[in-house]
Amino acid sequence: MIVDIALLIFTLATLIQVWLWGIGFRNLDNYQIVKTDVASSAPLSVVICARNEEANLRANLALWLNQEYPAFELIIVDDDSSDGTAALIAEVQKTLPQLKYLKVDRAPGSLPGKKHALAQGIRFAQNDILVLTDADCSPASSNWLQEIADGFTENTQLVLAFAPFYLAPGLLNRWIRYEGLYTAWLYLSAALWKEPYMGVGRNLAYRKELFDKAGGFGKHADLSGGDDDLFVNGLFGDSGVAPVSTSIVISPQSWALSEGKHTWSAYLRQKKRHLSTGIRYHWRHQLILGLIALSHFLHLTLGFLGLWYFPIWAIAGLCGRLLIFWFRASRLSGRFGGKNLRLLLPVLDLFFPVFYLFFSPVIFGLRAIKKW
Repeated sequence: MIVDIALLIFTLATLIQVWLWGIGFRNLDNYQIVKTDVASSAPLSVVICARNEEANLRANLALWLNQEYPAFELIIVDDDSSDGTAALIAEVQKTLPQLKYLKVDRAPGSLPGKKHALAQGIRFAQNDILVLTDADCSPASSNWLQEIADGFTENTQLVLAFAPFYLAPGLLNRWIRYEGLYTAWLYLSAALWKEPYMGVGRNLAYRKELFDKAGGFGKHADLSGGDDDLFVNGLFGDSGVAPVSTSIVISPQSWALSEGKHTWSAYLRQKKRHLSTGIRYHWRHQLILGLIALSHFLHLTLGFLGLWYFPIWAIAGLCGRLLIFWFRASRLSGRFGGKNLRLLLPVLDLFFPVFYLFFSPVIFGLRAIKKW
């Protein structure tokens, strides 16, 4: 009886996984980037929050300011820094007036994390279209802004983009890059399913009007995280402002790259902070993501246990899903800058049951983190 129930659950989990990799990610795999004859030239405001980020600003300011785009301002929001950020910006402003500086001081009762600084930067921005990234992110090309801007039509309000991690030696880097790819495949595919549920603040754009209409970060003002994923998720919930016209931008020139964490402990702390917001997603998105994660976990764990109890079904299910997964993930990895991960995909896939188990207490409710 128990074996029969386990076989049934394994079969259902396998079917969900086969659907995800065979059909769910197909639209993203086949997505065609359509270029219009006339490039967008709408003025943009790039907003970057920085707390003691002088080193990263020195490395990246020129990359942001030398974008081949006709009209934009770059706003550095100094969130109570104690390093040389202010002096650096003042020096660069002498020759590049499109660089703007906003000093933000912490006040009692202000929004936690970087939300206070980001909200102030958005209010300070002079243009309707806001492009958000982080101080440690580098645009992949001098056409980064043009690519993001081309994602906006007259009616587009939200643009979701991709923010990969740099290649570095070691297993941790390979895992971080694959986990980042998988997360991106999910949220970009969901947008194509007409079910957008998150974006990443390292490469995200929306209209100022949308921010105001959504009430800023008020729906999750008690959390330090969520300035990107919860903001996007809140647009489409029962109390959201849907319909919100959304597009995705995935060309390599549109990427914003950053370094992954260098130690497992730093990575685990970062993931705890990121995943702690998931419990505040709309119930529909929690259900979809929960089914995907649970089916992944049950397919692998019951599949390997099934090698002893229902070997033929286990082998058929594991091998069938592996072939479909490897085919789709290899194609997507090639498209999203992960070609060197292709041979490791089956191994990296096996890490996910451990990942789900380790972070399950966080996913189901972690005490809010008050700093960033």
